[in-house]
Amino acid sequence: MECYLNSIIYLARQSKCAEIYIETSMEDKVQKRLNKNCLKKIKIFEGEDKAQIDFVVTVGGDGNLLWISKLFQKKKVPTIISFACGTRNFLCYYQVEHFAKVFDDLFFNIENNKNIFIDRRKRLKCSVIRENEVHEYYAFNEIVI
Repeated sequence: MECYLNSIIYLARQSKCAEIYIETSMEDKVQKRLNKNCLKKIKIFEGEDKAQIDFVVTVGGDGNLLWISKLFQKKKVPTIISFACGTRNFLCYYQVEHFAKVFDDLFFNIENNKNIFIDRRKRLKCSVIRENEVHEYYAFNEIVI
């Protein structure tokens, strides 16, 4: 939880992002640690805001990536920048200790019109037909029947 909170604080203080969406459960913790200028960037994610999101930052483990996939079931998943904060992480690309460097490099490259490497991943699509009704599901790494 602390590494997640620290990442939000870092982005709010260092980035020129217009808005940073956070989960409701983090609101009180973030408000206690940021000044008024930084708090202006913080918005609570309500679900309908999905179209406004340019990229998603996850801090934790593979479960967070799977949750993001579920959250964007019917929509295109935005670019995900994932940081591992646990022991087993097969899908997370970075370790959380490198958070500041990754974002410093990212913001530097954006500001200087330099290329940014993006590892595009596909999701699996599963269609289940039950009683002549089609249900579609998306997954990152596997579908179990």
